[in-house]
Amino acid sequence: AQGLMFRPHLPDDRGMLLLFAEERLPNIWMMNTLIALDIIYLDSTGTVVDIVSSAQPCPAEPCPRFTPKQAARAVLESSAGGASRYGIVEGAVLGFSGVPGFPVTE
Repeated sequence: AQGLMFRPHLPDDRGMLLLFAEERLPNIWMMNTLIALDIIYLDSTGTVVDIVSSAQPCPAEPCPRFTPKQAARAVLESSAGGASRYGIVEGAVLGFSGVPGFPVTE
């Protein structure tokens, strides 16, 4: 629930992976987030289904909610510009070592 809220800095080579039990249309918001983030939505196979570039911090309500174009199983949050810096685009497939059960390979 806290995600990257209240963090004053996020190194360029770090991020947070949020996993969901099943694919859904998660709403991500930037309330109490102090830094701009790229929000990268992934389906069960690790395929990028949507990207919000440079979502800006929101100090008070109302804050925009970011919902992907299609269902996602995970959200990768990185510092703003991270998707571009690492060549992450819609349709790319990302792999994660040390994350049991994601992406789903069955």
